[in-house]
Amino acid sequence: MTHELLSQKANSLPQTPGVYLMVDAEGTIIYVGKAKRLRNRVSSYFRGEHLPKVEAMVEKIDDFDTIFVSSELEALLLENALIKQYQPHYNILLKDDKGYPYIKVDKDSEYPDMKISAKQEDDGCLYFGPFGGRSLSADIIRTVKEALLLPDCSRVFPRDIGKARPCLNYDIGKCLGWCLEDSSAEEYRKLIDEAVLILKGRSRELISELTDRMQQASDELRFEEAAELRDRINSIKSLSVKQKVVPLRPGEADEIESSVSSGIKYNKTLSMLRELLSLEKIPERIEAYDISNLGDTGIVAGMTVFKNGRPYKRDYRKFKIEDMPVRDDYASMEQTLRRRFTHYAEGDEKFSELPDLLLMDGGDTHAAVAEGVLREFGLDIPVYGMVKDSRHRTRALVNSKGEEAGIKGNQALFSFIGTIQEETHRFAITYQRKTRKTALLSELDSIEGIGPKRKAELIKQFGSLKNIKSAELTELENVLPKDAAASVYSHFNKEEEN
Repeated sequence: MTHELLSQKANSLPQTPGVYLMVDAEGTIIYVGKAKRLRNRVSSYFRGEHLPKVEAMVEKIDDFDTIFVSSELEALLLENALIKQYQPHYNILLKDDKGYPYIKVDKDSEYPDMKISAKQEDDGCLYFGPFGGRSLSADIIRTVKEALLLPDCSRVFPRDIGKARPCLNYDIGKCLGWCLEDSSAEEYRKLIDEAVLILKGRSRELISELTDRMQQASDELRFEEAAELRDRINSIKSLSVKQKVVPLRPGEADEIESSVSSGIKYNKTLSMLRELLSLEKIPERIEAYDISNLGDTGIVAGMTVFKNGRPYKRDYRKFKIEDMPVRDDYASMEQTLRRRFTHYAEGDEKFSELPDLLLMDGGDTHAAVAEGVLREFGLDIPVYGMVKDSRHRTRALVNSKGEEAGIKGNQALFSFIGTIQEETHRFAITYQRKTRKTALLSELDSIEGIGPKRKAELIKQFGSLKNIKSAELTELENVLPKDAAASVYSHFNKEEEN
């Protein structure tokens, strides 16, 4: 391909983060690079003058591939993985720093830091990598620190705490000011633990934990803390190491789902799931269901959707269980599925797409309930329950006959099904908490003398409206001033006083 055609192709690229692979006339990858803005970076090779070594490479370029990702860190990690895989000639020739260094974290230090290490040693520290050069390693450290607001300056901790005013990073919101006298070593270490999870490729686990903390803070009306956790979650999501790989060379597959951290290709995982369950087709659309309740009240259901192995949140649905005086998970699941497929039968566009596989949070009885509903609507869709072990991890899939298909021996399937179960549970319980909080706040709002702060104290102490209603006056006085406690007690005991 001429440089004129290559330039036209480069100018048609989007201004998104990504990785580019330069290919010679024989189809060999000769260089792999990353870019914050693919169009700007790739098009620069085909205009102007270059250093002699770069010019020599450009002369050999016959085509290029691009891989679109969603963040700078994804591009860094993917570039590193591809350089290791293909060992391109010009990456080695043009590299300023030799060798493949590691990122080192000394967890035993009072203020652990992420540093570049030339080799991995047996010193009790944590090592990640190796990565494709010191500059790449430094970029990864910088990106993770920026997301978690960790210090990225020359100050040494705890030696420099309180010695001088914070640097520019603190002023522009890129650091929490760990050099301030009131900084907490414990909070610093918590963020380092989060950084370690990110470097291990376990961002999903971290996001789930922070989401629970954010929800609890919101439930207890600690809205500032909840907002801070929300911002941190969004920053970590931007570091996700999953991306959609789109080869642009003719004759290659249209789309491949890949994960840099684990190497799992979702299309392969779905093929394994099809084989395990003897399905007629690959389950491109999977719907999963979970029931959440607080005793006999606030019963809800959550429906999540995974398309081509990835969460498809635009199709998630919530159901508030109706006319259910006491807790009954099977009846709740039956009502949920009947409502879902009634929407389908009535032509509701929001429920128009049928799943290739249904997964129930439960065992064979839940699967049997689902099959019964499907028969009512004349639908033939495979159904399995997600069976958990003693550690609440999905260990197997079970059909309505009680026949189990174990997944623990297959790490890709174990991780994939576990993700579906966790996501569905999170979605259902988040909705349940929201409905409970709405009911609780609306009830407390009508009590004289109970403002936001006192509502938060009541929620934190008693946890539910039911517990507040049944509390003795002396118990309420342990939380509120006597006049406010009397107002609450009187509000919920009017009938008894009459």
